[in-house]
Amino acid sequence: MEEANRHKIDSDLAAANLGYAAGSMLFALRNMREWLAGIVSGISESSESILMASGEIAQGNTDLSQRTEEQAAAWQETASSMQQLTSTVKMNAESAQQAGGVAHGAACVALLAQFQPPLPGLVALRTLARNSQTAQFRCTVH
Repeated sequence: MEEANRHKIDSDLAAANLGYAAGSMLFALRNMREWLAGIVSGISESSESILMASGEIAQGNTDLSQRTEEQAAAWQETASSMQQLTSTVKMNAESAQQAGGVAHGAACVALLAQFQPPLPGLVALRTLARNSQTAQFRCTVH
């Protein structure tokens, strides 16, 4: 009987006619086996889906990490360019200030050149200060 039950449990219910009680038990075992097989199959499918999703998430994280590193490098390059631009603007401002001083001096020379002979008490041009490549001039009348 035990061998017949094993044979029945292995899904061959047509092997023997064992009576109502034994047949009912084998039928219940068969249903339970099918139910458990369905659960195992569902778990297997879910595991495969989770595995695929995990792989996609890992790939997405790798892509995001790479883009983040590229963006950080771009920001560093931008910061460096801004420092260079700031330095250039500062140098341009200093050059403009120097050019303004030279233009003022030239205007004084042009103003004084109008007077021939020079007016009494008119000082032609006086350098007040010289510092770091800039000269400051003042036209004065005494």
